[in-house]
Amino acid sequence: MLEINPNPGWCWDGKLNLMAEIAGLRYPDLLRLIIEAAQERVAPQRPGLVIPLAEGRAVQADRHGS
Repeated sequence: MLEINPNPGWCWDGKLNLMAEIAGLRYPDLLRLIIEAAQERVAPQRPGLVIPLAEGRAVQADRHGS
């Protein structure tokens, strides 16, 4: 399936998620891949701005005492 819309819906019941499900991805995995791709694109241009997802989760856990 190919959605022609240049701004496909990101919602859990949108066409982008439907296409991801066809490819075998769950919604959280789809969002993670989108965020990681954006981080890879931005990080070289803005050092220190981007915190990798896994590192960000560890920092959050430390802040909440988990």
